[in-house]
Amino acid sequence: MIQYMTSTTEAFRFFDSSGACRMSYLDFDRLVRELARLSNTAVPCYNVIRDMFDAIDVEHDAVIDENEWKNAFGGIFFGDKKMTFTPTTL
Repeated sequence: MIQYMTSTTEAFRFFDSSGACRMSYLDFDRLVRELARLSNTAVPCYNVIRDMFDAIDVEHDAVIDENEWKNAFGGIFFGDKKMTFTPTTL
C-alpha cells in the first residue's frame, strides 16, 4: 500500500507509532530517513537528526507533541508569512 503525506500533519500522524500524538526520537528518525529515501538524498548523520529533534522538542521531554510539531512545521504547509529563515554557518 502506498501512503501519501500531503501535509506536515499527515506526516506527523503517519510516523507517530504511539498513536497518542507524541513522536519519539525513533519515530522522527524513521521520518527523516524516509524523506531522504523519497528525495534520493543522503540520510543526515545521527548528530544532525538529533539536533533537529531537540530543536523541535522545546519542552525537552524526549517527545515531539502535536503542538511542538505544528509550531515547527505548521506554517510551511499553510504559507505562514511570519516565518523567516536565517542562514547560519555550520
